[in-house]
Amino acid sequence: MSDELTALVSSTIVLLAILFLFRIERNRGRRFLGGIRAHLDFWFLSVRHMFNVRLRNWSRFFIRQIGHYFLHTFLSGAILSLSSLEEKLKTIARSNRALAKKSDKERTLMNKLDEVALHKMEVSLSEEEKRIRRKRSLEG
Repeated sequence: MSDELTALVSSTIVLLAILFLFRIERNRGRRFLGGIRAHLDFWFLSVRHMFNVRLRNWSRFFIRQIGHYFLHTFLSGAILSLSSLEEKLKTIARSNRALAKKSDKERTLMNKLDEVALHKMEVSLSEEEKRIRRKRSLEG
């Protein structure tokens, strides 16, 4: 006989024996070996309760761990994006610092008379504008 068939026949015989025992107990009105079975019932209920408590605690722990994992993943992504933003801002600050130094250097190289001369050149009229203004002033 194969192992599977042996297991099937054995479990069927045990099931029928238990059903027969329960029928006899029902007819008699009391349990067979009641004291021993009461202790076994108490022991099985204790084991089941311990298993349920541990399963509940483990489930709570597992869900909490998943939450911590997702939070960790989110924060890692935030750190990564903030570090890239920090690098971009540092680059902008460096270029701004270089421009500020250049501007300060240009400002300190010129004295006040140079600035006045530069302003005079920037706002001075072209030859054509001068000719038109002379003509208007003479005519009018």
